[in-house]
Parts: sequence; structure tokens; C-alpha cells
Amino acid sequence: MNLRRSIRPLSLVLFLTVCVISLSACSKAEVYWSVFKFSRQSGAVLHTLHSPKPELAARLPGELKDAVAHRNHDHLLLQGAYGPINYAYRFVKNHLPSKDHEALMARLAEITKEGIDPQPYEIERAKKMAETLTACQQALADLEQQGLNVSQAEKDELRNALLEANLPSQSPAEILAYVATPANRGRFPELYERVTRVSQLAAERNAAESRLELLDAVNFFRLAQEMGVPEDRLIPTWQESTVDMPGTLKKMAPTIRHYEQLVQELARYRKLAQQKQTPLDAAKSAKVGSQGEFVQRIQEHLQLTGYWSGPADGQFDEKLKEAVTAYQANHQLVASGAVGKETITSFNMPFSARVRQIKLGLHRLRMTGTRGVDFFVWVNVAAQQLEVFDQGGATVLRKHKIIVGQRVLKNHTPLFTAQIKMVITFPPWNVPERILREEMLPEYEDDPDYFTDRGYRIKVVGTGDDARVVAVTQPPGEGNALGVVKILFPNPYDVYLHDTPKKFLFAQTVRTFSHGCLRLQNALDLARFLLEHDHNEMAAKVDELVKKHQSQEIHLNKLVPIFVEYSTSSADENGLATFFLDIYGLETEELKRISAD
Repeated sequence: MNLRRSIRPLSLVLFLTVCVISLSACSKAEVYWSVFKFSRQSGAVLHTLHSPKPELAARLPGELKDAVAHRNHDHLLLQGAYGPINYAYRFVKNHLPSKDHEALMARLAEITKEGIDPQPYEIERAKKMAETLTACQQALADLEQQGLNVSQAEKDELRNALLEANLPSQSPAEILAYVATPANRGRFPELYERVTRVSQLAAERNAAESRLELLDAVNFFRLAQEMGVPEDRLIPTWQESTVDMPGTLKKMAPTIRHYEQLVQELARYRKLAQQKQTPLDAAKSAKVGSQGEFVQRIQEHLQLTGYWSGPADGQFDEKLKEAVTAYQANHQLVASGAVGKETITSFNMPFSARVRQIKLGLHRLRMTGTRGVDFFVWVNVAAQQLEVFDQGGATVLRKHKIIVGQRVLKNHTPLFTAQIKMVITFPPWNVPERILREEMLPEYEDDPDYFTDRGYRIKVVGTGDDARVVAVTQPPGEGNALGVVKILFPNPYDVYLHDTPKKFLFAQTVRTFSHGCLRLQNALDLARFLLEHDHNEMAAKVDELVKKHQSQEIHLNKLVPIFVEYSTSSADENGLATFFLDIYGLETEELKRISAD
């Protein structure tokens, strides 16, 4: 009995000891398993670490909204774009630059070719931010792939630490949080460095997201405005771009054919501007039969500018005359085919100046209102030329010389857009009040028969010394100032297209002779063409009306847009740049602000 009593306590002690040892072994086994599982699942743990928490994702639209609100001049526009979509990101998706970003950047890469200053668009900054996003995501993916596998020594240290730590749980997330505490910063250097790197990359990526999103949005609207999209079309254009960004960007560009031609010419003149340019002697001249070094210099210049493909042999023959004539016609010079002072002055114009001129011409074409219009009439006052376009400007149907307003400011032809609504055969001329007051009445005071001798009809009010002429009309007729036809497009300036009895003036190179209206060469041909295009029943009767000297108003079935604009550069039918005088001085200051690259 006594022996049994003594064995029982001994057995109990032994049992408890075994239990303690077993529990300890279980604890170690659990830690070993936790560390193993931590190592195997660490990639997923890292993904959780660098993936934005729901509350962070919810903050991103707020960050963009705040950034928009702090902008000065365009915040209302940006609010109008992002407000309806609750500030959802579109240029950044899943932490990477989106397809919309790529399409926008591809378009911005081309703008320098079109003479647009890239500096305001901060293209390099946008590239760097996009590269940051891509690099961060790739680095995070690499770290996720690598997981948290570290040296055996650090694993052993982690196991020992976990045995001491007595964590509530030993899930990978719990272990990660334990490793990342400041108290353990130096204890697990490899693990801590990996976790810190992930946090840094995630923070860097998150910071770049809202900045890139805002910069791309600003650049989209800046480009739309530069391409001439009207203010009331900016938001609709943004909305269209959310469906088809590449297509929307393409539609922004002018469709008038001169634009693409001038883009090509800008590239060519930029290359010319990089070459040394030796002026020709303006005191010399040359014509058919001339020969020598001076003629050779002329040939070389015409080769550079695209007008001469023959040899630079110093022989001025008929073919060279044709080339000179073509050059003169495209530079608003008297097309005589002989080289004199004016032509040499044009030759000596620095190519850098031509670059600036083409850049401004491209800008003016971007600002034209012809975008989206299929069939229209386009007047370039500086060129003193009218063109009729079809297919949105891709096709030129006809050209006409015009006479524009005189160089004195009060007689400038105004710039505007209107709709052609009517053709009038044998129109009377109701003399504008300003012309009557400033030009005719002084003549009438000196010569009481002034109006009678010229066939004018006058309206007089008052009698005796109080009598005064208040209105004057010139009856229809071939001698009428408006000629045989008038093309009317109502506008605030009372400007219209019309024929003229002074057709000899169209032979002049610079045709600034009117009081502001547009005198038209072959005016009857254009009137007939517009009526035929309009499928107007009166088209076939116009010639008969003119023959009978019959005045008649013919309304178009469909209004035709007409754009009266001003540019000292354009392109001819062969795509060569054409240059005109700045007859009204409208481009002097603008050209000063444009760089020649």
C-alpha cells in the first residue's frame, strides 16, 4: 500500500512533465507551421499591403475633386467634366496609365509637327508620371512574386520571436504587422526592408495617380481649345472622347486641305531654316537669256523652295522663267517671270520667318469655323482669294480672285462667318451712308449735277436751304458698282460678294480697292454654280435674267456657310506653301510672339 501511494505522485509528476514537453513541442510546431505558411503566403500578404484599402479607394475621387477646385482658370470646365461621373478616373485604371492616356500622349507627340508649342502640355512630366506608375506596379508585382523569403537566420529569428511574442493569432497578416512594428525595425532587417519597400512603392504610385489624371484632363481641354473646339463644345467633346478617344482626337483636327499641306511645308521650311542662307544682291536682275553665277544662285534658291528641278547651270531659259513665274504667283509678286528687286527681296526673306508665318497660318486654320461643315465658301482676305470647298474642306471645287477693302482701317474688309442665302441678278446699289457722307456729298456740294450726271437716284428731305440728300441709289445696269450679280449673306457689316464693272483691277497682284465689300471675279459663274449645287430651279434661268437686265432675288433652298478669314500663308494646288502680304497689319504682333524653333 505504501509503495503504491509513493508511485502515484511520481506518475502524476511524470505525466505533467510529459504534457508540458508536449505542449512546448506543439507550440514550436505551430510556430514552425506559421512561419512556413507566412513564407508561402507572403505574396498575397504583400498584395494586401500595397492594394488600396476601401477607404483609400474612396478618397481618390475626393483628392481629384480637391485638386480641380484649387485650379484657377479652368476649374469650372474640369468640374463640368468630372462632376457627372463622380470624379471617376479615366486616364488611370487599375493603377496604370489607361488606353485613353496612351491615345492622348500619342496625339500630343505630334503637335510640334503642327507648329504647336509643346511646353504648356508638360509632356515629359506626364511621361515620367506614367513611367512611375508602370515601374511601381512592376516592382510591386516582382516583390509579390518573390514573397518574403529571406535567409534561414532571419527565419530562425522570426520563429524565436514568435515563441516569445505570444500573438493572438499567427496568421501571415498578423506576423507581417508584428514584423513592421517600430520595436522590431532592427530585428528583422530583410523582412523590414521588403515591407518598407512595398509601402514606399504603393505611396509613390498612389501619389502619381491623381497628378497624372489631372494633367491629362487639363491637356485634353488645352488641346481641344488649341484645335479650335468652341467653348460650348468642350464638354460634349470630352464626353465623346470617353467612348472613342482616338476618334475624338482625330475629329478635332481641321479637315480643310490646306492644313495638312502646311504641316508638310512646315517640316520642309524647318529644315531650310537650319541651313546657312546667303542673301542675293538686290541690285541685280535676271531674265530669259541671262546667264552666270547670279542666275545659278536663283536656280539654287528655287531648288531649295521646290520650284526648280533642273540643273543649277546658270542658264536663264524658258523653263526657268516658268519656275520663277510659279514662285512669284505663290509669293504675291507680279508674275512676270523676270527676277528683279521685289523677287530678290522675297528670296532673301529668312526661312525662319517663313517658319513663323506657316505656324501662324496653321493656328488660324485651327481656329477656323469650318470644322464639321461639309460644303462651304472660304475667303482669305490677305490672299484676296475665294475658294469653294466640299467634303469638309478636302476638295477644292473652284477658286476666284477677289478685291477686298482698302488698307485704311475704316475700309478694311471685316472678318466674320455668315450664311449665303440669296443671289440677286442686276441689283441696284443702295449707297452706304458712310460713303454718301464722306465721299459723295462733298462732291455734290461742289457740283450740283454730281448725282444726275452719274445716273444716281437721290432722296431729298427739306426744301430750299434746308434741303439735304439722305439716300442715294444707283439703278441696276452693267455700269452699276455691283455689276450684274450680287451674292448676299446677312451680317452686321453689310458686306457681300458682287460683280464689278472694273474687271481690269483683277489683273493687279494686290487688290485692296473696295470700301469693305468683296468684289468677285467671274461673279456670275459662282452665282450659277451655287444655284446648281443648291438644285435650285432658277439655276438654268440666271443667264436669261442677266441677258434681259432683269432684277430678281433668288433664294437658296439651303444656306451655304461662308467664312471670311485672314492668313498670310496657305498652300497651292500642288501643296506648296503660298505667302501673302499682311495688308492690314493683323499679323505683325502675333508673328513676334511665335518662335521659329
